[in-house]
Amino acid sequence: MGPTRALTPAAWPRRGRVHSALHGRGSAATALALAAGAALAATALLGVWVGQEAPPLWTAAARGSGRPQPRPLLGGGRRDCVGSGRQRPGATYAPGSRTGGATRAGAAAAVTVDVEALNSQGPSAADFVLPVGPSCPFRSSVMELRSIDQELALVVSDATKWSGEFAQLASAFMSGVSPDKAKARTVGTEISRQGQKLRAVLDELEGSKDFQAMEAYHTLEVMARRTNAPSLRSVEQLVNWQGDGLLAFADGRPLGPLPPGVDPQSMAGAAPGPAGASPTNRVVMDSGMPRVLPFTEADFDAVDSQESRLLKVEFQRLCKEHKQLIGLGETYGDFDSAGKEFYLGQMAQTAFRWEELIDEAQMAGIKVNSAFRAMSEDYLQRASLSADDFRKLVDDVHEIFRKQAEKEKGIGA
Repeated sequence: MGPTRALTPAAWPRRGRVHSALHGRGSAATALALAAGAALAATALLGVWVGQEAPPLWTAAARGSGRPQPRPLLGGGRRDCVGSGRQRPGATYAPGSRTGGATRAGAAAAVTVDVEALNSQGPSAADFVLPVGPSCPFRSSVMELRSIDQELALVVSDATKWSGEFAQLASAFMSGVSPDKAKARTVGTEISRQGQKLRAVLDELEGSKDFQAMEAYHTLEVMARRTNAPSLRSVEQLVNWQGDGLLAFADGRPLGPLPPGVDPQSMAGAAPGPAGASPTNRVVMDSGMPRVLPFTEADFDAVDSQESRLLKVEFQRLCKEHKQLIGLGETYGDFDSAGKEFYLGQMAQTAFRWEELIDEAQMAGIKVNSAFRAMSEDYLQRASLSADDFRKLVDDVHEIFRKQAEKEKGIGA
């Protein structure tokens, strides 16, 4: 591949209206005008992913409503998938045992549940999110101390504040009017600053050794693919390109090339205008989302039975082991391939145990607490997911890790 050329009018492909506008005016300002809608869509998309207010420029086809039907087995019948609904063959791992150089928390054996009996009992675990993945109440030290999700939300909020300023410049560009270069420089500098912050946060998530941080990054990417939306990484690249474009206009230099794979026109097409849905839809990573468990110990104490007392013990054990597993995942990136596969198996087993606990507790008359119910309903509604979709989302994200571990195993063989 030859050296990358700046997108001057002569270098731009001759494609109808796009080339005519560029060739006729021959300026970086014209190129920015053509991508202006994409930049505004990008600002809205940032808010879509992390639950911040942004201009109502993005929507997606509304999903059907109604109570989800009993879900099929996820993962093609695999016994280790998040919502498999059947018992995994599980060895009990003694505390202090090591696999891949990491200490593993023990895992209690799961209990097989009569699916037909559950379907006749009213609400079940299948009606809620599970306390895993994006709704996990336990936080790694990386996510807790660094508050990466809050930092991402702050970047979005700051970028949104400049959307009005950019809209004025975009309007001038699209009208063929050359805006004030000093203002373009100021806005371009701020947009570039926010784009660089966004890049830094995404790089930190993607390159972290912490499983939960990497899980958050891949959740954003998988959600984008599932909804046919530009990924947050694509949005970050476009925002940085737009900021640099404004600075290029102010400096009188050619506009640099678009990042590979970023299509500003298709991204702009994702913004249907004021009639679009609220940008609070499609939330995947919301720093304001309450981190709650399905039950409290008081929920079990409220039902006076031997079964409730046994379930309370299992709840306490599951909380402890889940929290330990999250802590163990802080060095996931240092595990060898066998250690990573083991860890993923334990994560799947943990999700399975939460599913079983919720079902068994409700069959014993122990209701999911109102805070968890409200969080679950709000998340599913805003993200336009069913409870089944949520499980599939988590499983798809973990499948990325499984494939990475398999690839590492092949390299090391």
